[in-house]
Amino acid sequence: MAKKKEVRKRPVHGDGLWDKAKKKLRESTGFVKRQQFEWLQIFKSAKTSTKVVVTSVILGVFLFVVVSVTHSLNSISEKKKAIEEIERQIEIQQRLNEEIENELKGNMDEIIEGRARELDMVYPDEEVFINNAG
Repeated sequence: MAKKKEVRKRPVHGDGLWDKAKKKLRESTGFVKRQQFEWLQIFKSAKTSTKVVVTSVILGVFLFVVVSVTHSLNSISEKKKAIEEIERQIEIQQRLNEEIENELKGNMDEIIEGRARELDMVYPDEEVFINNAG
């Protein structure tokens, strides 16, 4: 009779502990992969959120600059108008000052006499005739 060849079987360590360990390893690997996938999704959404936030901040800064520049230009325009008005007033006042200086350059006695006559004043020895006829 021929001898039967013995087939060696893998030794089982405890009641299927090896299979349970392999199953747990597969499950944990799946869990890790799911966690990695979830983190990747979160990272992608965070990346998108970051882009949205950065874009919003840049847009906000741009709008702030535009509003500030517009306000400044309006303010400058108003100040220029005020300066032009003040320059006109200065010019008028300078003309009046020149007229007064020209009067003062003349004979002071004539100036005083002219002002006194405008106020209906007369010299003490002067005779005044008033026409009552109308």
